[in-house]
Amino acid sequence: MDIKTTNRTPTREPLSRSFDRVKVDWTSLLMTVATGFCVVLILAMLAVILAYIGWHGADAFSLRFISSGVGQDMFDAKQTGVLPMILGTCARVMLMTLFVMPMGVITAVYLTEYAPPGSRITRILRGAVNNLAGVPSIVFGLFGLGFFISFVGGGLDNLFNADATAPHFRSPALIWASLTLAIMTMPVVIVATEESLRSIPQGLRSASLALGATKLQTITRVVLPQALPGILTGDPRRFDQVSKMDHISYREAIEMTYYGAQVIHPKTIKPLQNKHIPLLVKSFVDPEGSGTVISTDAEDAYPPIVSVEEDQALIRISTKDFSFVAEHHMSFLFKHIADIRLQVNLMQNTAISFVICVNDVDDKVEQFAKAVEDTFKVNFERGLDLFTVRHYNDAILNNLKQGKIILAEEKMPKTTQFVTKTVPAMTLKN
Repeated sequence: MDIKTTNRTPTREPLSRSFDRVKVDWTSLLMTVATGFCVVLILAMLAVILAYIGWHGADAFSLRFISSGVGQDMFDAKQTGVLPMILGTCARVMLMTLFVMPMGVITAVYLTEYAPPGSRITRILRGAVNNLAGVPSIVFGLFGLGFFISFVGGGLDNLFNADATAPHFRSPALIWASLTLAIMTMPVVIVATEESLRSIPQGLRSASLALGATKLQTITRVVLPQALPGILTGDPRRFDQVSKMDHISYREAIEMTYYGAQVIHPKTIKPLQNKHIPLLVKSFVDPEGSGTVISTDAEDAYPPIVSVEEDQALIRISTKDFSFVAEHHMSFLFKHIADIRLQVNLMQNTAISFVICVNDVDDKVEQFAKAVEDTFKVNFERGLDLFTVRHYNDAILNNLKQGKIILAEEKMPKTTQFVTKTVPAMTLKN
């Protein structure tokens, strides 16, 4: 029996497609073309100016032109130089930064964290910032001439230099130019700082306030550290030339956290370490930045890392009968330390004394002193700072100890701690 099989190709029904008619937004297209034309025109003008300067100034450009001062004819490129202009510009920018950063950051923090959104003073401040951003630079120059030189400088001359024939303060000066530039750049600093603070999740603020922190503690210890680019070698609010570390080990992160650095809580790191899962720490402000990777394969070579604990108290305990501090004494002291919940950051003991550095919180220091005063002689000193330096060297230690009295110090191979008290420098009387 022959069995025939028939292959049937199913017929496909024609698909009916309906296309919506595309509507062109001619207004938007026209504005896009006009904006692009303006950008190209501006870049072309800039290119022409730079080409003109390069073409006609190439012959006069030399090392002498950069490294020499102004000659008799400042418009003769063969006899004059631009070194005073370069140094003046650098000094003016540095002074401007010193003037504008504190006021700009404080204003932004107030507007973001403290000011009621709909209050009159908030509207006035924001209106002033917006108006400053739109003022031409020539107007700022006239303002600096009229206010700083004529008004402030003239007032200082009348107050301190009234008998002089020539004005001293009422004349062009580097400080007046820097103050004028500071006012001109104030809106940029305020707006940039506000955007950085707004990028921090509100939940972090709410959690900090719910745990009993004050508004100022929330800003300084929760909000501002979240704007950092990663894990740094020091607090940029206290130290210059801090650097971001690209990789650190789990062990180093736990050590830094233990000694007071605001990194990651050890209870967060431990489960990741157990599973060998890398942790990437980034800033809320710059999520595209490289950040810092915490992992097991990080190298164990780091620059000096500094952390500072403020509001410390140094408690000195000694036996009344000059007997040795034995095990039962230590057990007695640690029992009261645990009962009062003192956080001990450093401790030292000798034959007849025991010294601890603790966080000075509420009245816990007084409670501890009262609890052990019947058995020991106790005295304490408050308002101190505890410095912890990981991977230290002599240069960084000498720099940190300059101008301070060292009350207690502990050194280990990779870590040193010292308690300091800052005293004013002694000067001769006139």
